[in-house]
Amino acid sequence: MTDLAYRHKKQEEALPHAEDGGAAVKNSSENTNKLSAAQDFTAWGNERGPAAMRHSTAGLFGDISKILEEENALISTFITETKHVMEAVKDAEWDAEYSFHKVKDALHTVSDSEASRNLKKALENGGYAVTEKDVKPVPTSTDTQGTTGAPSDTGAATEYDD
Repeated sequence: MTDLAYRHKKQEEALPHAEDGGAAVKNSSENTNKLSAAQDFTAWGNERGPAAMRHSTAGLFGDISKILEEENALISTFITETKHVMEAVKDAEWDAEYSFHKVKDALHTVSDSEASRNLKKALENGGYAVTEKDVKPVPTSTDTQGTTGAPSDTGAATEYDD
């Protein structure tokens, strides 16, 4: 199975690199725009050949500046969306943990209920005793992981003595 684990720390470490890249592209866009604006006729002259070259050069730098500006917008969107996804993953993990605790609490409510105690008493009166020593504890997730970090194949969460 593919490893789908979310590694928040690695994501947090990667974001500054993306932000630095975005800042570099923005800086390049701004400086390329300045190069376009710097193509002044006083430096090139009014002759037909140099004037055409000035116009072409200014257009080239202007086009590159626009491309870099669009690239920077994509980088900014990527960074924003990445941050939203990171937050959504944290929320999903919290929701899953919360749901797990709600289910666990509900199961404890059932097992600790008066009806459960009455059933246990009826079973004991009928000669069918179920005691705590008959039920093995459910291993925690850290108990079921081997040295590779993969879950073990221990089977059911609760095992009963035969």
